[in-house]
Order: sequence, then structure tokens, then C-alpha cells
Amino acid sequence: MGKTSKGKGKPKKRMLPTRRRQRASSRVMEVVTRLSRNQEARVSDAHAMILKGRYRDAQAILERLDRQGTYLAVIEALAMLYERTNQHDLCAHHASRLMRLTPNDAEILLLFGKASTFGSRTAVALLALRQFLSRWPDHPQANIAHELLGPAEVETKSRLKMAGFEYNERGLRLQSLHEQSIAALSLNRFDDVQRLCKELIAEAPEFCSARNNLAISLFHSGDLEQAVKVAEEATRVFPENWFSRILLTKLRFLGGFADEAECTAFAEELVSNPPDSQDPIVAAEELLSMMGKDTELLKFIESIPQSLLVDDIPQGMHLHFEAYVRCRLGEQSHAERLWTRAADLLPGGGEASENLEDLRARAGHAPWPGSMAQWLPITRMRECSKILRSASNSTLASGQTKLLPHFLDRGDEALRTFAVAFALAKGSKEALEHLKTFSMSDRGSDSLRHKVLSELWRREFVDEGPHPFFARGKWSEVAFHQAEIIEDSVGASDFPQVNELIAEGVDALYDERFDDAERLFDEALKIDPLNPNAAYNKALAWLQRDDDFSVERATAAFSEIHKRSPDYIFAGLALASLLARDGKLEEANEKMSLYSLRKRLHISEAKALYVVQAEILMLQGNLEGAETVYQLARDIVGDDPQVVAIREALDSKIFIAKRG
Repeated sequence: MGKTSKGKGKPKKRMLPTRRRQRASSRVMEVVTRLSRNQEARVSDAHAMILKGRYRDAQAILERLDRQGTYLAVIEALAMLYERTNQHDLCAHHASRLMRLTPNDAEILLLFGKASTFGSRTAVALLALRQFLSRWPDHPQANIAHELLGPAEVETKSRLKMAGFEYNERGLRLQSLHEQSIAALSLNRFDDVQRLCKELIAEAPEFCSARNNLAISLFHSGDLEQAVKVAEEATRVFPENWFSRILLTKLRFLGGFADEAECTAFAEELVSNPPDSQDPIVAAEELLSMMGKDTELLKFIESIPQSLLVDDIPQGMHLHFEAYVRCRLGEQSHAERLWTRAADLLPGGGEASENLEDLRARAGHAPWPGSMAQWLPITRMRECSKILRSASNSTLASGQTKLLPHFLDRGDEALRTFAVAFALAKGSKEALEHLKTFSMSDRGSDSLRHKVLSELWRREFVDEGPHPFFARGKWSEVAFHQAEIIEDSVGASDFPQVNELIAEGVDALYDERFDDAERLFDEALKIDPLNPNAAYNKALAWLQRDDDFSVERATAAFSEIHKRSPDYIFAGLALASLLARDGKLEEANEKMSLYSLRKRLHISEAKALYVVQAEILMLQGNLEGAETVYQLARDIVGDDPQVVAIREALDSKIFIAKRG
């Protein structure tokens, strides 16, 4: 928003020689004595990582050191890192820090000019390159500056004309201030943005972009009302400026100040009278997507001539928003093709690449129009971890609570997770209703929606069901049940000796001494022939031998026990498990349903029920349901070996599912 798009026809990038940059680092490290030996070693490690392409590791080390103090070697390494990774605004930012600390370093000034050029800050670059050539005309790398200077001058003249500035000292300074404000905005340096924009407005009140960027900065600083006031002033001064009008509506929407009628009316106006330049076109597409105006968005996109989208980034964002809306309308294959094209045009692939990766992994988060940073003020986002830890509901402004359904319907994974935590913490009927709608929709990941529905059931906000539930690409139903758990003995014999023999036999089973276990159960059955515990555990001993004959004998025994003692849950559950393993899932569910609605369960019965439920759910591919059942089992019996086995099996299946 308000950021100048990158143009085409730029000069070919040329990095400063690595060897020279390394020498400069060594020289600076010798001068700066505040670095400890350990810190010097960490800087050297970071340099080695950069040369090996381990950029994230190097970044983590250097940013940690940079927070500890002002070290020239660290700042220079950061500039080198961001030059290597083509993060031009960051490279220019750290180069400018070095320029203040080492104003007579020619190569630092040249690096700043290069980064500004490739970061599309051409007026800033032009001034820096001219200064470099004026001070060091015979520098060995003056040819690089000359090579960059011409294209920067041509592009800057074009931008000055578009901005309404003259090509003179004043015009260059004003355009440079504008570009600096855009760079600061991209780096979330909002105090700098506001200072630069206010300076621009004071000197060039006719320059609308300064007001737009000031409003954006105020929004991300968390001052929603002031952001709207600045945007309103921009539309008053520049009533024909489409970008200002779109920005004002967006800020009113995100601040919770705009009602549905206002949003609908503006959406219809955009469709009937679309802008005719690329920046407001992309801004309009972003706004329509965030407001959930899918029909209007598609009409708007289809009405835009491709000739109006000149630069790579607007073209990429246009394709991204079309992919987003087509995916929401069920055209996933079409969306995948559009996102693939968009990812090639956007720096690092942008939102297109992330949506594409999610779609292919079937994670369930795609599509989303923009990341959490597009929806919430950056300063408020920094408080999100607090809300997740403390269940505080102060992170959103009062008006923004109206956006909960929008967050849940169209947010990325981070925004949806935040919205769920916020709504549960708030706990109002309205917030829980939004969660109920989300949990029974097909938006967001299966696991998050199942978690929400489970929590609503625990809070008695929804009944046991069954409730409609979308999982793994199709609609099904999910029901909840919770029995009273008792710990009185179950299936105990009237003969104390029988109970002792059974207990010894169970110990033998756990120790995998199956012959001893079978002998002990046989002794128990001689005393109490109809004891279901002894008969069941004897069949279990057969089953553990895992050969066809033993499994057949065990199955017959379970059937006999179930027929003779239908209330004895363990035999019926064993049959359900065997049916599920044979692929007879409907029969297995029927058998299990005989016990799943019981109002009272012994703790051992509950564990057996949940173990078999989880097994059947995993075989059905319902990993979210299995996760819920695992949590229920764990709440009751803790880290019991059978419950741990569920966790291990579930983790394995989740890993396989993520790999596709």
C-alpha cells in the first residue's frame, strides 16, 4: 500500500567482491575492541555460514549479536548477508548505519547506492552514487557506480514526473524522502516513517502518497483512529485519488468502523468503475478479498486489462488474488496454476508461494489473501504471544472484535490460531458462536476446527452431536460422549484365588511370558469356568502370539465371551479392533457403538474403549478425531503404555500425511 512497484529494465546486479568485503571485515574487527573473543568467533562463524549459503543460521547469530551492542563487524556482516540474499532494503538500512559510523568508507557508500538501486529506491540511489563519484572519482570500482547511475537517473526522472516534482535539487530531495519512508515502512520502522511523511507533507502538501503512507504507519503502530483521520484527510484533499479512497475503506474495515452496507456499496463501486493504474488496482483486489466479497472480486479481476499491470509485483499480486478467489470457489487446479505463475513474479514467491505449498500439502489453511501482518497492526501482533499464554483479550481494539468471523474465514494459519485463542479467552456468546460456525465449516485446517469443536463441547456450548464436520476433503459427522469414570473393580470373581491368578496372568502378559499367562488363566477357569476376565485374557495371550491359528482361536473366544456376557466390554472391543484391522470399518463401528454411549465406565473400560476408537479413527484417516480420543485417554490414565502407543502411531501417520 503506497509502495512504489519495482520497474523493469534495471541494470544487472553486481556484488562487491567477497574477498574485499572479507578484508574490510577483518580491518574493522581489529579496530573495534569491544567485541569479546567469543563474539569475534561468532562473527567469523556467521561469515563462513554466509559463504556456504547457510543464510538463516548466519542471520540468527548476527541479529542476536546486533541486539547486544553497536559492533561495526556485526553490522557489516549483516549488510553482506542481506546483499547476498537480495534483501535490498535491509542491506541499505545496515549500510546506512555503517555510513554514519564510518563516513569515509567509499565501499560502504557504494554498497548503499547499489542496494538502493536494486531496492527500487532510485532517487536515494542517484544521490548516493553521485556523492560516491564526486568524492572518489578514481576509485577502482567507479565503473560500477557509472553503470548504475544512468538507469537510476532515467527511472528517477520518470518517478519525479509522476509525483509532480521538478527534476532539481528540491524534487530529488522530496522523492528521496518518499523512498526512504517506503523503505522504513517495509522494515516496520514506523517512527521513521511518520517523521519522514510529516516532513514531506509540510514541504509538499500536494503529494498524496505521503498521507497514505502516514496512515498505513499509524495503523501498524496501533493508532487506528488517527490512521483513519489521516486517510479521511487524504480523501478530502484528493477526492479523485483511488488509492486514498481504497485505503480509507480498508482502514475503516480493519478498525471495525465500517458496517456491511458501507463495504458492499464500495465493492459495487469498484466493480462498476475500476481504477486504471496498477497500484490502486492491486489495493482494490486486496480490499475486496479481505472483506470477503468473492463475487465482486472475481468480476473486478476479470474486468482489468493486463496492459495496466506493468511491473512484476503488481502482476504477481493480481494473479495471487485471482488464485485466492478461484480456490475459494472450488477451482483448485486453476488456482494452483495461477499461484505457480504468481510465485515467479513475487519476491521470494510471497503469499502465492505459501498458499501453493499449503494447497499441495493439503494442510487446509489455503486459500488466504494476506498474512496476519496485513490484518493486524504490527505492534499488536507482537502482543499475540501474550494472549496465547495469558488468555488476555486486550490485544484487539474493541472495534476489531467484529473481525473475528473474517479472521476465521480468511486468515492464514497464524491469524486463525490467534482468533481461536482470542475468542476462547473472551468467552462471550457472540465469540463462541463465531467459533461454532468456523468449526462446522470447510475453512482452515481439520485439526484446528476439530480442536475448536471439542472445546465448545467441553464448555457445553454444543451438544454431543452428531455435528457436520469437514475432514480430509469430504463432509462427515462427529459426535462426542463422556462417561462417568469409576474405579470400582469390574468382572471380579467371587473366588479370591481366581482374582489372584488373573492378576498374576496379566503381569505375565505384560512381560510377554505368554505360556505362563495361559497356564495361570487356565487354572483360574478351572475354579470359575464362566469368568469373563480369565477367558478374555487367555484369548489375549493367544492373540499376542500373532500367528494365523492363534488369531483364529482368539477371535472365536472373543465371540463366545461376547455372546455369553454381552455387557463385558473388553471382548466386544477386541472384536471391533479385529474387524477394523480386516478393513471392515462399518462393522467395527457398529460393534464399538454398543459401548461408546455408556454413561458409566470403569477406568480400564474407558482406556480400552478409547484405544480401539483411536485405532478405528486412524484406519479411517480421521487423524483429528484420533487426536481428540488420545487426549481423552491421556487425561484418564496418563502415559499408560497403550496410550503411548496411540501417540506413536498417530505421530507416524501425521508425518506420512504431511509428506503427501
